[in-house]
Amino acid sequence: PSYMNDLLSYIYQHKSSFPTLLNDMLASEPDAYLNMNTGDLMMQKYGDYGGALNAVGLSSTGHPYSIAVYTYCLSNGTSVIGDINEICYNYFNK
Repeated sequence: PSYMNDLLSYIYQHKSSFPTLLNDMLASEPDAYLNMNTGDLMMQKYGDYGGALNAVGLSSTGHPYSIAVYTYCLSNGTSVIGDINEICYNYFNK
């Protein structure tokens, strides 16, 4: 997660070099994972492999922040990812 967060920070700082990537991330699962509870779109990349479910992303509006949430062997992993991002979104966008 720490490495992915560093990567997201780099992408954000150099976003003019990555327009296709950021547009693809913005279109990725607009109603799930990090986007589940906020009513706002995150630029996100999600993954599911062998019980590990994760999502990393950048805010597209409001106060900028990056987030990396990794879960393992949870039946409600998608909800956990959405709930954690909702907490962060509300904190950064008071």
